[in-house]
Amino acid sequence: MDPGTASLYRRVSALKARQSYLQFWIAIGEWAMNDPGPWRTVFSDLAKSESAQNTFFDSLVSFLQANDLDGVDLDWEYPVADDRGGIPADYNNYGTLCKRLKERLNRSGRKYGLTLTLPASYGYLRGFNIMELEKHIDWFNIMTYDIRATVTFDMEAAADIVTWGGAQWVSWNDAKTLKLKLDYANLRCLGG
Repeated sequence: MDPGTASLYRRVSALKARQSYLQFWIAIGEWAMNDPGPWRTVFSDLAKSESAQNTFFDSLVSFLQANDLDGVDLDWEYPVADDRGGIPADYNNYGTLCKRLKERLNRSGRKYGLTLTLPASYGYLRGFNIMELEKHIDWFNIMTYDIRATVTFDMEAAADIVTWGGAQWVSWNDAKTLKLKLDYANLRCLGG
């Protein structure tokens, strides 16, 4: 990393001096990292090698300390998925990597956070051993921007509804739908 880029991390984390509640985390990975090329199998290689993990953990902790960062998000897109450079062993190896990483972060002398980015797509989500991973992380980040859906307004339910994949849906209330429900209740003297 060039010095100009490196200085940006320190400048951003310096904002905590003015607003102590701020936290700054580093994200490692993302879609392009698993495109065909020299980095395609980095996560799989790391997950299956304790020696590589030890080197990575030491480098990561050093980076977090040097830049006054508060945690790390691992964005592996995607374990097990052969179209993304994954192998079947990733399913269990990722849990081991996260367990060992959390232990190393905990021994650093400072509380660092560890999160994972998960896909919204069930096809890719199957490559994550969620029950094992959950034991070793602070929370999951879900890439909901990967949901390709249609938003419709259901007048009878007074709710916005998103549907995708045929049988999957979610609904929610916002200011518009809450006002409709309140107006409905008031017209029927249900407001008290």
